Amino acid sequence: TTFVQTVDGPTLAIIAPILTKGFAVRSDKTKHACARIIENMCKLVEEPSDLVAFLPKILPRLEIARERVATPEAREVCNAAHKMLVQKSEGGAITNLEESLVAALSEAGFEADCASSKAYITYTAELVASLVDIKSTDVEVWNSTLLPFLHSMVDDEPAQAIVNKLLEELKVSLAVGEEKEDEEDQSAEELCNCEFSLAYGNKVLLRKTHLKLKRGFKYGLIGKNDSGKTSLMRAIADHRVEGFPEEHELRTVFVETDIQGELSDLSVIDYIMVDPTLAALNLDRAVMVKTLNDIGFHSDSPADITQCVG
Repeated sequence: TTFVQTVDGPTLAIIAPILTKGFAVRSDKTKHACARIIENMCKLVEEPSDLVAFLPKILPRLEIARERVATPEAREVCNAAHKMLVQKSEGGAITNLEESLVAALSEAGFEADCASSKAYITYTAELVASLVDIKSTDVEVWNSTLLPFLHSMVDDEPAQAIVNKLLEELKVSLAVGEEKEDEEDQSAEELCNCEFSLAYGNKVLLRKTHLKLKRGFKYGLIGKNDSGKTSLMRAIADHRVEGFPEEHELRTVFVETDIQGELSDLSVIDYIMVDPTLAALNLDRAVMVKTLNDIGFHSDSPADITQCVG
């Protein structure tokens, strides 16, 4: 199973029971598949709070599986899934927010010196976590939610300062840096400005990646082997990138590095003429030959239009 879109609470609610049942099956192959699903799924969970709710059901079964599966490969996948699951779910917002809240209250002169005051702080931190989870930046909502509780611990002025500080931290974390463009960028026609995810097989290659292209510019794609460069170019050429312009708006052509099969016996000009995209344009063969000659495909060059492409 391959995930390329964000995995949220409702998605997990559907998948978790299936995974639970899968780990109950005695087959190592099934456990292997469940662990692989968990590893891929965790990469696309944006909110740890969504994942935490399902940990009591999934994590114990995954821990048992990684200890009991017989095959080394399945054990390795189970360990990787366990590591990803724990890593994605730990460091929750409440713990960090509680520490920040204790520090802010301490600066304002309030010390949590008894169990009741500590419980009060924990509850207030949970309220802050709720506001963070829904990404609320409305100052009135923050004030009405938190000030009644903070006023019982500190005076009005430090209480408001604490709310403002926490809200500002949230705004900073949510802020997306605006791209700085020079005058040439601003004057060029924008061809594409989209956000997409891409997977190949059971491997997530790109997730929530921003792609922006402008007419007249040349772009390079750099990456190590098996990082997804070719998969991305094929996806663009086939118009399978979410948000990329439709075929009638923007034509794309992907040139294969190796040509196999019956097409490999064709000459350069014949290969180009049978291309579906170019064939649909009803281009004249003589015009195409002249165009190729003009860009270096002629008899006096290493690249001749009569040579086989294979």
